[in-house]
Amino acid sequence: MNNGQPDFNSDFALQYDSFIRLAVPAYDQLFSMSDSFFYQPKKTSPNLLVVGAGGGAELLYFSQTHPSWFLTGVDPSDQMMKIASHKIRQVGTENRVKLHQGFVHELPTDSKFDMATCILVLQFLPDDNAKLNLLKSVAERLEHGAPFILVSIFGDKESAEFHKNFAA
Repeated sequence: MNNGQPDFNSDFALQYDSFIRLAVPAYDQLFSMSDSFFYQPKKTSPNLLVVGAGGGAELLYFSQTHPSWFLTGVDPSDQMMKIASHKIRQVGTENRVKLHQGFVHELPTDSKFDMATCILVLQFLPDDNAKLNLLKSVAERLEHGAPFILVSIFGDKESAEFHKNFAA
């Protein structure tokens, strides 16, 4: 961890699946809750943008639950994307899942996504306009009126309460 933040290009990436389920006990339910929001997409084969695709759990859920959907997962961590790629190949959905190791602002803006998720990502970004810039980048790549799921941990990162909760 650097500056209290996990290093997603270290061995932490290998432990992320266990860590996140301890840190957020309802982690897996976030996907089914998001799915209910996406209940009736306008297209039969919509394109879903997954920001912070990380270890691939979200990509697995949506690619297996919706065999007609196409997904693009974006994450800056090479190590996390390798894990996601391995999981996607294991379940055989790699023909509908694109992975982009990098940042949302690097994606083209000419083809728009029908929906997007950004689940448990923003808390890892500094409070120096990085969060706002990410959200703007997502908005630029979404169809007008497209649903967007945003889930984030919030609070004063310097407070004792935040450290206590994060350590738990």
